[in-house]
Order: sequence, then structure tokens, then C-alpha cells
Amino acid sequence: MSETIVLRQSTDKLLAMAVGCLAGIGACAWALVNLHTGNLVENVESIRRGWFAYWLLWAGLPFLGVGCWVFAKDGMAAARGRASLTLDEVGFQEQTTGRDRRLCWNQVSPFEVYTKRRFGVPAVSMVVFDVLDQPADWWSGMNRNVAGRGAWLQQSYELPPQELADLLNKYRDAALSDKLESVGKCEPA
Repeated sequence: MSETIVLRQSTDKLLAMAVGCLAGIGACAWALVNLHTGNLVENVESIRRGWFAYWLLWAGLPFLGVGCWVFAKDGMAAARGRASLTLDEVGFQEQTTGRDRRLCWNQVSPFEVYTKRRFGVPAVSMVVFDVLDQPADWWSGMNRNVAGRGAWLQQSYELPPQELADLLNKYRDAALSDKLESVGKCEPA
């Protein structure tokens, strides 16, 4: 496969983060309004609402700040076209917020789909793989305990996870077959 494919970041993740940020801003706004008006009324219900509003405001602000920061960072990366997965005959390059790595096809195991279940219901599916000849570290050990593999792609780039795994395996198999001799030219970033 000599064709280079560039897959862009899924907008679903950004949309979910935007909804979460708006919900957090709404909850904090409700808490501020409730604190402002709730302290003037001297009944038991307003006191309960006031304590809940204090808790919601001070516990929610750090999470809201981090969530909005990650959303802004991911959104800017997606707007600049920086959040992508590039596949070519030599390997793949994953560029996301906080990650820019290039791996050669001969450095990775076959790709599989891991589905995390919550309460017996499939919740999240992701593409997992192993980086061969990588020294064992804490993160890869934790990943292996959770998903059975040492590494994964952070998203599926607007493809269903199984289709992405099949596409990656197709490129990997073509590169490792005797047809291509360019695998030796790979220099990871």
C-alpha cells in the first residue's frame, strides 16, 4: 500500500466535551445564584440548598476548569488540523493533544478492538496494540491490565473502531509482506 491516508479527529468527542463544559457552567451559575439568594431566606430548605450549592460550586470548579481547558486545547488542535492519524507504507503517526508519535509497522503487533464494559453494557471501544521491543513501564503495565495490550489509539478518527483496526492491519500486513522493502527505512519520531 503506497497510498498515504490522513484521518482527522472525530467531532463527536469535541461535541461531548462542549456539552459537558456547558453543563458545568450551568451548574456553577445555578450554584452562584442559589448562594446569592438562598442565604437571605431563613428556612431549612434554603439552608440545605445553600450547602449543596457551596459544595457544587467549590467541588465543580476545578473539574470545570480542567474540562474546559482540555476542550479548548483539543478544539484548537482539531481546528488547525493537528489532531490526526497518518498511515503510510512505512508506519503511522498519531498526533493528538499531548501526543505526537510515529511508529513503524514492524514495531507494532496486530491491532484489535477492546470494548470496555460498564455494568455488563459495552461503553467504550478502542483500538489496542502492543509496541514490540518496548521496555515495560508503569503505563504499559496498567494498559495491559485494563485492555490486555500495552498501547491504544486515543480515538477512532471518525471510523468505527473495528473498521480502523482492519485498516491498520491491512497497512501493517502489506508493509510486512515481501512486496514492500521500505519497512527498513522507518525512523520513528
